[in-house]
Amino acid sequence: TRLRNLSRYPSSLFLHEEALRIAKMLNNTMFIARTYNNLGTTYRRMDEFSMAMNAHFNGLKLSDSINNSHSSAIALNGIGNICLWEI
Repeated sequence: TRLRNLSRYPSSLFLHEEALRIAKMLNNTMFIARTYNNLGTTYRRMDEFSMAMNAHFNGLKLSDSINNSHSSAIALNGIGNICLWEI
């Protein structure tokens, strides 16, 4: 997230993808959902709206599956931000 905030998007994507790989290996649904939301934000900041939307929807689906309303809200906020940019 720090790299994303510094606009170092390629590095940010690489590290988020690595985090996603580890989270999946550990079968940690909350970590997977959080990582998808981080990927979504990075893709949105790169104007890759389709990739961003896909990542946030993945995060939302997983967050809902474990009844984590905070993570679901983050995913929905990301989806809303994308919709604002696409108007």
